[in-house]
Amino acid sequence: MPEINVELLRLGITALRSGRFKKGVGRLHKIVGDEPGPDDEYCCLGVLSVVAAENDCSVTREIVALAEGYLREVFDSEGADYLSDEVMKCYGFDTVNPILLTPDGRRVSASAWNDRGYDYNLPLEKDFGPIADAFERTFLPAT
Repeated sequence: MPEINVELLRLGITALRSGRFKKGVGRLHKIVGDEPGPDDEYCCLGVLSVVAAENDCSVTREIVALAEGYLREVFDSEGADYLSDEVMKCYGFDTVNPILLTPDGRRVSASAWNDRGYDYNLPLEKDFGPIADAFERTFLPAT
């Protein structure tokens, strides 16, 4: 297993908790409107991708149109719905869709937790706080 980049992951976790990014589903970064702005929606993996790009991870960012009036940001790969290989490597994850530990010890992928919640019997979280806690629990235990 690769070594986790603790400093970068802490920045990512801080960003998830910051309120800077509005939680959305289905896309790393869905642009709401004609250009990027404060109403845009992000998946937790999109937030981590932005943080990696802002902190010297060699990843390209591009705005692409999927359909008329529907824009999204992609990182390195136009079809990527998960972390790009480069972002994955920058964090030290061993998969483009990291597996997170739930509060009760189960495992769920980051994208599934973001889009459907870690427990289908519970309401979907409105912010990234619980996912940030899960990244911390999973990759930064007792640090």
